[in-house]
Amino acid sequence: MGESNVKLIVSWPSPFMLRARIALHLKSIDYEYNEENLLEPKSELLLKINPLHQRVPVLVQDGKPIIESQAIVQYIDEVWLDAPSILPSRPRQRANARIWIAYIDDKLVPALISAVIAETEDAKKASISALEEAVVTRGMLERVEQRESFLHYSPTRRRRVCPDGLITASSPIQL
Repeated sequence: MGESNVKLIVSWPSPFMLRARIALHLKSIDYEYNEENLLEPKSELLLKINPLHQRVPVLVQDGKPIIESQAIVQYIDEVWLDAPSILPSRPRQRANARIWIAYIDDKLVPALISAVIAETEDAKKASISALEEAVVTRGMLERVEQRESFLHYSPTRRRRVCPDGLITASSPIQL
């Protein structure tokens, strides 16, 4: 602890700020919590430290900002080495973790936000349907990953993944 020169500028209920807060807590880093109300005009602090995107979260250490939640987590993981690593140490496992991070960012978060802010019943149903589809797809991908089917290769047989996540062998590859 003792990292009083660290500030985190966030807005509730941003799912992306949670990523940064969790990383700071996992590494046991003391930090100053600054919450922005994005329904009001942006503060001078936010405009000064993130003039490019003008959004949160922003991590500030020693007066220097780090923007974007994924970059913040990676920065925290690389700077504070005295605590256990957030990402796995093996390259393949780290790559898989980044795939899941991207999947959550690209599929789950947008569907969740759409469901929360939907103004009509039809829009809410469509958003919930997209969210359910993303969760079901994630479940299928997890089953495939558990079997490591995408990592196996047989030089004499092709493999394909069926919709239920099962691996099937098809006809031998003609060499």
